[in-house]
Amino acid sequence: MEQNTSIPGLLKRFTEGQLTEQDELYLSELMKDPESAEAIKKTLADLIESRAGNEVLFMHNPARVDAILAMDKGADSHTIPVHRVHFMRRWGWVAAAIVFAIGLGVFYFSNQTASSPQIVHQPKAQDFSPGSNKAIWILADGKKIELDSTVLDMTSKKEPVAKGYNELQTPRGGQYQLILPDGSKALLNAASSIKYPVVFDGEERRVEVTGEVYFEVAKDVKKPFKVSGGGQETEVLGTTFNINIYNDEPTLKVSLIEGSIKVNNTLLKPGQAYTNKGIIAANLEQDLAWKNGAFNFDNLTLQEAMRQLERWYDIEVVYKNGIPDIPFSGKISRNLSLDELLKTLAGTDLQFTIEDDRKIIITK
Repeated sequence: MEQNTSIPGLLKRFTEGQLTEQDELYLSELMKDPESAEAIKKTLADLIESRAGNEVLFMHNPARVDAILAMDKGADSHTIPVHRVHFMRRWGWVAAAIVFAIGLGVFYFSNQTASSPQIVHQPKAQDFSPGSNKAIWILADGKKIELDSTVLDMTSKKEPVAKGYNELQTPRGGQYQLILPDGSKALLNAASSIKYPVVFDGEERRVEVTGEVYFEVAKDVKKPFKVSGGGQETEVLGTTFNINIYNDEPTLKVSLIEGSIKVNNTLLKPGQAYTNKGIIAANLEQDLAWKNGAFNFDNLTLQEAMRQLERWYDIEVVYKNGIPDIPFSGKISRNLSLDELLKTLAGTDLQFTIEDDRKIIITK
């Protein structure tokens, strides 16, 4: 039976959790056409209104949505209440994908009440931009070079001036891609580093890392690739994996996407993750969200989510009246300004205060 590809038909399947991959691609293409995009927005807006009262909270940014949903205006410039619309839980990530496509932010909180959360700006508080491509390259001779392009390609360095180790460091609020001398790729998240030899001229290819790094390792059966850091050693021949060993994270994790690796002599299969608490099934969508330009806070605590924001926006989060015990889940772009992101994160009984000294005060 032929599927109904009209906008109402597509969105009906969307609400029923029955969108196919072809449907999603078709919706994505429709959003590129202004007339179709407006029709989708209107249909979805009507759908939102008709679903008010269901169990999962859908938070949106009123400053970006007023023109779409004709929401009330006139919010105070320093205290911005977050309006709310409800969705059914089963809509899942597809809801997020469609709503993001029309400029809305999605966030799901548990234990909701009728309170109206707020974002509070101090009178002259500035907004903070998301992280960007930037790093410090420390050469073997000690020279430091600031980088702000997208990638550092070591395969083009045919004749190194001196042997030794170079190091690439990303600050808080930065990320960077490195192509190692053997063609392996390493993408560094914020507040991370990788130390590597100018040339891989030994029997192995060894690098040292801190923070979080995503690897695509070039295959070379004669020279195993070894990554050390956080008290762990990962050995591969050619594979793709993500390593997260931030010092302030209680769980260190190496997640295998494809190929095979050994972590501390423990063999992993694709879809598994090695942690300091044992082998687990990897949540690859969550583990790789950062490299795909998103935050994935599914089943994280408030503290766990805020640590990611601290590194990406180079801020400090301060809990005024203790740390709220509010588990929540959601997916959101890493390309939003801090102000935009906090408007989507504001949840039950929480108030976020943005201060000029790069501090965010969370009050329950």
